[in-house]
Order: sequence, then C-alpha cells, then structure tokens
Amino acid sequence: MDAAQPDAGCAGGVECATWIEDYQREIVSKLSGESAIAEQLTIDSRFTLAERNAVRDYLSAELARYGLEPVRHSYGTGTNIIARLPATRDGASLILLGSHFDGIDNSPAAGDNATGVALVLAAARYFQEQEQRDNDMIFAFFDEEERGLLGSSAYAAKLRSEEPDLAAAHIFDLVSWDVDGDGAVEIWSPSPELESLYRGVGDELGVPVQPVDFDSSDHAAFIGNGFSSVGVSEEFVAGDFNPNYHTPQDSYANIDFDYLAYVSRFVFQVTARAQ
Repeated sequence: MDAAQPDAGCAGGVECATWIEDYQREIVSKLSGESAIAEQLTIDSRFTLAERNAVRDYLSAELARYGLEPVRHSYGTGTNIIARLPATRDGASLILLGSHFDGIDNSPAAGDNATGVALVLAAARYFQEQEQRDNDMIFAFFDEEERGLLGSSAYAAKLRSEEPDLAAAHIFDLVSWDVDGDGAVEIWSPSPELESLYRGVGDELGVPVQPVDFDSSDHAAFIGNGFSSVGVSEEFVAGDFNPNYHTPQDSYANIDFDYLAYVSRFVFQVTARAQ
C-alpha cells in the first residue's frame, strides 16, 4: 500500500496529511461506542433516534470545527447532515462525497459505516485546508441507509430538483478490511466516466481498482435519480470483506485503520482530479 502513503520527502498535498489515521481512529471510536461521543454520553449503536441525534450533533460540530456550515436536511422519518465547500476557481463542477451514518440495532457498526463517515469527515477537513480547489463540493451524511436508502433517496431527489448539474456522487460504505493485503478498492456500479477516473488514478498510484455491479448502498439512490455515481468499498462482492459486518462484533477493535487511511488518500487524489 506504500503508493498512497506519506513519505519523508513530503512536498505538499495528500502526502503531508499525516493526521488522517489518528483523526479517523478518533471518529470511529466515538461513533462505535469505544469512547464518549459527547460529555458523559457513549452510544451503543446508531439505530435509535436518540443515538442518531447524538451523531448528528457530533457531525455538525466536526464540520463547524473545520470552517464549514452544516445544514440539516429533514425529510420526514430522518435527517441528513450536509455541508458545502466552494471551489477556488470559476466554472467549477459540483461533486458530492457521501456516506451513511446510521447503523443496525445491537451493533457498534464500526465498519458499516463509521469508516465511511470517517473518510468523508477527513475529506472535508483535507479539502477545506487546500489553497486550490477545482470543484465545488458537497459533504453528505445520510440517515436511514439501513432502512432502505431513505436519507440518500430523499436528498438525491432534492438535488435532482435543485442541483441537476451535480457532476458526480462518490459514496463510501464499509472501508474497514483487507485481510489478503492486496490493497484493492472495489467500486460499485460506476458510471463509465467514474470507472475511468478511478482506474486511471489507481493505475498511476498502484492501487488495484475492481469495478463490480452492486446496488445495495446509497450510490443507487443517485443512479436512480439520473446522476453519475459510484460506491467505494473494500472487496465486499469479491469476498474480502469484514466478517463482523452486521453483527455485535463490528467494533473498533476489528477495523483495519491502515487500510482506511490508505483508501482515503487514494480517494482524495481521485476527487482532486474529478471534473
């Protein structure tokens, strides 16, 4: 995985973001109940309304901490958290990076999907720090994915009405496991242009990229609303995935944080080149 890791000759950009792994450990710890998410509050899962409200408060505070303005998008049964970051040039495309923050009952849901949340929060921090941004960016945290993609479906429909020029939605779900150590990244049902983008950057950096057909995550909501989209994950379809997924053992202790940081650095470089 060395191609996407920082090196001693760091000269700027993603190679210098040495804070990524520590920050992602902190996020996953708080979201999975390994540590308190707020003063005197530790959550057991992200299933109940009270638990998801605590997560919304945490996400909003983290986004504000890095200079972004979180907005709550309520759609009836749930509420998404959304933040936007403008490009530093005129004529930029609009792209979205998103993940779901809810979990199933009786599971810490560290892999599914505190890892995806950790990737998107780290992306918000990373891109906010960049002096040059070629794209307008939306950072989206979706509610109720586990109940049928409800949050992402509501938000994708809103964008179809209000932001029909959204260039692409990049969705991250289950980025926690690489037991065979091949560093592969699975991309789910990518549009042709996104498949080309991920494959091209992967070839350059030595990251194996495996496109597969799979529609059981939030990227499907954007595809259904006519947007170019891709899901990004560990090798869920190929079988090299976290065996603790959707169990009480989906805990902080069972996350490969090196792999999460490695995929994050890869994604940041992909996103920086998106048009």
